[in-house]
Amino acid sequence: MSPPIYVLEYLLGMYTATKDEVLIQEGVQKVKEILANNYVRPDEKEIVKSKIKECRHYKIIDKIFAKLKKKKISTKRSLQSWHQKSAHR
Repeated sequence: MSPPIYVLEYLLGMYTATKDEVLIQEGVQKVKEILANNYVRPDEKEIVKSKIKECRHYKIIDKIFAKLKKKKISTKRSLQSWHQKSAHR
């Protein structure tokens, strides 16, 4: 599973928007590093859970689906890669 095209476009736009070839190569390396460290693949979810417990704060790249429940003040959300749902107030 690879990241969505819009994620790649965003990251490449952020880190490679220049005409300087050296800076472009550095930007591509930065994008690769960001994806390696923050893109969640389904087979790596336990590793990411461990990092979250250890650091208490960890950035991930994933699709989040959210649904607002009107009768309660809560939302239900799920991470696509984890196939996991949870609710928060």
